[in-house]
Amino acid sequence: RAELDARYGDLAPPVAPRLPPPQAPLRPFSQWADLIVERSHELVIARAFADRERWLAQRSSRDRMPDPTVGVRTFNERGGEETGVGIFISAPFSGARRSAAAEQQSASASAAQARLAMSTREIRAAAQGDVIAATAALEAWRSAALALDAAQKASGRTARAYELGERDLSDRLLADRQTFDARRMELQARADAHRALLKLALDAHELWLTEER
Repeated sequence: RAELDARYGDLAPPVAPRLPPPQAPLRPFSQWADLIVERSHELVIARAFADRERWLAQRSSRDRMPDPTVGVRTFNERGGEETGVGIFISAPFSGARRSAAAEQQSASASAAQARLAMSTREIRAAAQGDVIAATAALEAWRSAALALDAAQKASGRTARAYELGERDLSDRLLADRQTFDARRMELQARADAHRALLKLALDAHELWLTEER
């Protein structure tokens, strides 16, 4: 909190807000990995660079065979006594420099395409990891919530039995401790679920490109 206050003034609220129960997103989890890949800025840049290198490689490959030149020439000599028309064709030969440049550009295009494929695999793997983490965290919170409910009910029954003299103090204290531990675990699972769902939304740019209401 001291670091937040020093850096961002009054950003932190006076009292930590209560975490609401996490909710699954409206979009099915099966669609989130594709959405993250589709909206990835890194892939947009890598794809544009790969396309640029590919077009440059095609241009360099065509430059290995220079365009021939066809021309028409007329002449008039000796005061018009000799006239004529000539056609000429110029076809320059490609040298080693152009071949080397084409091969170099082709290698650059292949490298850019390989980087695009690698980035796609990495981002898709990370996206699938986000989906797995979110679904697992949500399921873990549901299990923790059920465990807390069961512990509270058991603690209530133990407290009632203690009041009736059917259970001793150690049993009641144990039940209260188990309820406390279950409440702590449920709170931690709730926070973990919120964090996993928020990371999923961040990676999908859902916080500023949302289609949900």
